[in-house]
Amino acid sequence: MALYAEFEKADLFVLPTHHEGFPRVLYEAMIKSTVIITTFVGGIPGVMRAGVDCIEIPCKNSTAIADAVESLTADRPRMQELAAAAMRTVLGVLDRHPTHLDAVVQRIPEQVC
Repeated sequence: MALYAEFEKADLFVLPTHHEGFPRVLYEAMIKSTVIITTFVGGIPGVMRAGVDCIEIPCKNSTAIADAVESLTADRPRMQELAAAAMRTVLGVLDRHPTHLDAVVQRIPEQVC
């Protein structure tokens, strides 16, 4: 539950990973409407849509991370659009994959469900 409290306080979640399947932490960030900045490796591009529900950054590029953070924090309406789209994306995934829904719902505080 502590992770969800951190997402509630955060404006952004940055995942500059080099290799993944599809990390559960992205689902968790999306369900809490946290704006995501991430690399598109492994299974991430199979779920996320760059510029729609997240911001894509290249691997091993700290300048791109800084630029994305600076750009987004200067554009709150854009952040709200990305957060809303991310919520729609994760809800669509949970509708299609009930086992994911069960796992995520067990970890979400009741007021969100």
